[in-house]
Amino acid sequence: MSDDCLLVYLHDDLVGRLQPVRDGARFSYEPSYVAAHAGGVQLSCALPVREEPFDRETTRRWFSGLLPEDTRLNELRRFFGISSGSYLDLLREVGWECAGAVKVVPTGAVNSGESGSTIRLDEEELARRLAALPTHPYDSASTMRVSLGGYQEKLCVTALREVEVADGRVEHLEVGLPLSGAPTTHILKPQPQGRLLGLCEGEAWAMVAARHATDTAESALYRLRDGTPVLVIRRYDRKLEQGSVIRMHQEDCAQALGLGPEQKYAAERSARKSDPTFRGIAALLSAYALDPHAQMLTLLRQMTVNLVLGNTDAHAKNYSLVHDAKGGVSLSPLYDVVPAREITPHVLTLGMRVDGRIRADRIDREHVIGEATSWGLSARVVGRVLDEVLDDIDKGVTAASLLYPEAGGRHAAAAKRRIADLGSGLA
Repeated sequence: MSDDCLLVYLHDDLVGRLQPVRDGARFSYEPSYVAAHAGGVQLSCALPVREEPFDRETTRRWFSGLLPEDTRLNELRRFFGISSGSYLDLLREVGWECAGAVKVVPTGAVNSGESGSTIRLDEEELARRLAALPTHPYDSASTMRVSLGGYQEKLCVTALREVEVADGRVEHLEVGLPLSGAPTTHILKPQPQGRLLGLCEGEAWAMVAARHATDTAESALYRLRDGTPVLVIRRYDRKLEQGSVIRMHQEDCAQALGLGPEQKYAAERSARKSDPTFRGIAALLSAYALDPHAQMLTLLRQMTVNLVLGNTDAHAKNYSLVHDAKGGVSLSPLYDVVPAREITPHVLTLGMRVDGRIRADRIDREHVIGEATSWGLSARVVGRVLDEVLDDIDKGVTAASLLYPEAGGRHAAAAKRRIADLGSGLA
């Protein structure tokens, strides 16, 4: 193979190669990996282990999904002086730092594992780096941490001591900037300057409310000395074992469905075959989850939480699958739960359709039940679980509003109305 190949590692094991071809690349698994895992989905539901290489478009969709998007992607190109639109050129530079347990590195590069170090950031330096987002979030390739997309800008850091949280607020934050492959443990999201009023506290509020109804990434609010709010989120794709940070493998549902990042939203005007769908995610759970029924009920909970909390930006990259060592999958904890309907009230279209409906203000109980029964769940079970999750979210909204009263004043009443709209009326 050509030295231009990119090597693909999973949990530090070489699993395959990206072979450049005209206008793209083709991904193929290593023969030894095929011999051990033929037919498995250890890397991706969209890339089952097989001998034959995958075509250019299938390869592009999945591997471009490892990269950031929009402003962060453009900043990457500027930083490295990359004029081409090739995702391969970007992966060659930053593929060593991806979400989950995947690494993409040039042939001949040393796969150094998690051996890097960290630079401690005092509050002044942390504030400076957060304020520099997104135009200059790093100062050298060794400090590059840009693999995560999402609703707002973020900085990935390593906690140097346990993050102390009380009443929804971080009391002490001691973090470092990771260098040369050192693992990160937390994501910091500062309030955007001059726009999206209350976004940071609103997301903190929504994450707490969601946690009462379904497994949700741990988060809390931190304030810099000047009062700037920062949302601190513990990464669910990293876990601590015997003092070492271990990467857990995950892929977002756009990747798992075989879609490129540009296809993460359902088309607004009319449905397309290429649209991401909850039914498609449910089909993956049916095929690969250890307990498909339980996982579909979790998907119902996650979908309902996002509807109630007004998260119109819940697209296919805001749902993810976690892969276990045996090749099974389960839904990741919920993340990026933003009460967008009150923050951006002019946006009423959902990231994905519910029972064929794209408008958030036109979804009722029967549509939620219709969507979930299309996955193969019984209407009786769906109705029961829907009432349970609505009751859980109602308690979560109350609890979150006590922790974050300003955000509660902005979002709680609307969430309560949506709970009533989706309820059975039998309370």
